Amino acid sequence: MSHWDDYKPEEAPRLSPGDYRCEVVGVEETTSKSSGSPMIVITVKPNGSSIKVKQYIVKGEYFN
Repeated sequence: MSHWDDYKPEEAPRLSPGDYRCEVVGVEETTSKSSGSPMIVITVKPNGSSIKVKQYIVKGEYFN
Protein backbone atom coordinates (compact mmCIF):
# COMPACT_ATOMS: atom_id res chain seq x y z
CA MET A 1 0.00 0.00 0.00
CA SER A 2 1.32 3.40 -0.98
CA HIS A 3 0.90 6.86 0.49
CA TRP A 4 -0.23 7.95 -2.97
CA ASP A 5 -3.22 5.57 -3.39
CA ASP A 6 -5.75 8.44 -3.19
CA TYR A 7 -3.85 10.55 -5.77
CA LYS A 8 -5.74 11.27 -9.00
CA PRO A 9 -3.21 12.19 -11.73
CA GLU A 10 -3.99 14.83 -14.30
CA GLU A 11 -4.24 13.26 -17.74
CA ALA A 12 -1.71 14.51 -20.28
CA PRO A 13 -0.46 12.98 -23.53
CA ARG A 14 2.89 11.22 -23.34
CA LEU A 15 5.83 12.73 -25.20
CA SER A 16 7.33 10.75 -28.03
CA PRO A 17 11.06 9.97 -27.84
CA GLY A 18 13.14 12.86 -29.14
CA ASP A 19 15.55 15.67 -28.34
CA TYR A 20 14.47 17.37 -25.08
CA ARG A 21 16.19 19.76 -22.65
CA CYS A 22 16.33 17.15 -19.87
CA GLU A 23 15.47 13.55 -19.08
CA VAL A 24 14.06 11.94 -15.95
CA VAL A 25 16.69 9.52 -14.65
CA GLY A 26 15.12 8.50 -11.34
CA VAL A 27 12.01 8.63 -9.15
CA GLU A 28 11.98 7.66 -5.48
CA GLU A 29 9.11 7.50 -3.00
CA THR A 30 10.27 8.57 0.48
CA THR A 31 9.32 10.63 3.56
CA SER A 32 10.18 14.29 4.18
CA LYS A 33 12.65 14.67 7.05
CA SER A 34 11.29 18.08 8.07
CA SER A 35 7.53 17.41 8.08
CA GLY A 36 7.28 13.60 8.00
CA SER A 37 4.93 13.83 5.00
CA PRO A 38 5.09 11.42 2.04
CA MET A 39 7.35 12.75 -0.70
CA ILE A 40 8.51 11.90 -4.23
CA VAL A 41 12.05 12.80 -5.31
CA ILE A 42 12.43 13.19 -9.08
CA THR A 43 15.97 13.27 -10.50
CA VAL A 44 16.52 14.89 -13.89
CA LYS A 45 19.64 15.28 -16.02
CA PRO A 46 19.96 18.29 -18.34
CA ASN A 47 20.70 17.32 -21.94
CA GLY A 48 24.42 17.25 -22.71
CA SER A 49 25.43 17.42 -19.04
CA SER A 50 26.62 14.98 -16.40
CA ILE A 51 24.95 16.79 -13.47
CA LYS A 52 21.73 15.59 -11.87
CA VAL A 53 19.08 17.85 -10.34
CA LYS A 54 16.62 16.63 -7.70
CA GLN A 55 13.07 18.01 -7.40
CA TYR A 56 11.24 17.28 -4.13
CA ILE A 57 7.43 17.02 -4.26
CA VAL A 58 5.81 16.73 -0.83
CA LYS A 59 2.23 15.55 -0.49
CA GLY A 60 0.15 18.29 1.07
CA GLU A 61 -2.79 20.66 0.73
CA TYR A 62 -1.77 22.04 -2.67
CA PHE A 63 -0.49 18.76 -4.16
CA ASN A 64 -1.52 17.77 -7.69
